[in-house]
Amino acid sequence: MVSIIILSYNTKNLLRDCLSSIFSITKNIPFEVILLDNASSDGSSEMVKNEFGQVVLIEQKKNVGFAKGVNTASKTAKGEYLLLVNSDTQILEGSIGRMVDYMQKNEKVGVLGGRLQDPHGTVEKSFGSFPTLFSVLFDQEKVDKELVGAQNVDWVNGGFMLLRKSLFVKLGGFDEYFFMYVEDIDFCYRVKKSGYLVAWLSEALVTHVGQGSSDRSFAIARIFQGYIYFFKKHKNAVEYTVVRVLLVAKACTAILVGLLLGRKELKNTYIKALFSIL
Repeated sequence: MVSIIILSYNTKNLLRDCLSSIFSITKNIPFEVILLDNASSDGSSEMVKNEFGQVVLIEQKKNVGFAKGVNTASKTAKGEYLLLVNSDTQILEGSIGRMVDYMQKNEKVGVLGGRLQDPHGTVEKSFGSFPTLFSVLFDQEKVDKELVGAQNVDWVNGGFMLLRKSLFVKLGGFDEYFFMYVEDIDFCYRVKKSGYLVAWLSEALVTHVGQGSSDRSFAIARIFQGYIYFFKKHKNAVEYTVVRVLLVAKACTAILVGLLLGRKELKNTYIKALFSIL
């Protein structure tokens, strides 16, 4: 059985489309859907109650973030597998079945991701290598649009991620220090350290509509915080210190560019990011 876990925060219309896609295409696989609503104010919970009575609904009184939300929902899950799905996505037919089949045939794979694409079919970044000082500073890892089949990778995107529940429980779930972003990288890092593999399957497809629960400035601030904590947790003291300096320098450079070019949004975004790590 697959327990499909979705977190939502003020994404009512996107959530409706996401749930509709799941129930319309998921066939011949026993599954349940668990929706954790992070204190939405847009009527998301009421919509789910009225239109998707089969969904297990967990209503939070405050927004606890992605990592804690998934951990909370997983305690209700009855499935052997947990499938994490963002509320601003729509799963394509056959994808869940292909993922479960791959996991059943490859017992050393602890986490499996799939291909994310926008509504126009453009491939988005759905996996990558673990952060280094260079990648944190320049973020130049490219999306391999031609990659097909199954590949072993470092990490896969938590917005579409299939996990073995037993392994998730064994590793203590997501680290709740990560409110949102980088928790998927951290979890995959721990999965690989435990001796399991992380894989990516091109035939598992999801359309990422976007315009979900966070804006760009919020995302960048949380990513900066996440990288610093990741280095503090998994790297040595020198690398941790250097990554802090690099991110401060990166933010200051972006603020300066924003001032010189009159790009107010760029300036304000990185001012927020800078203050989030000072």
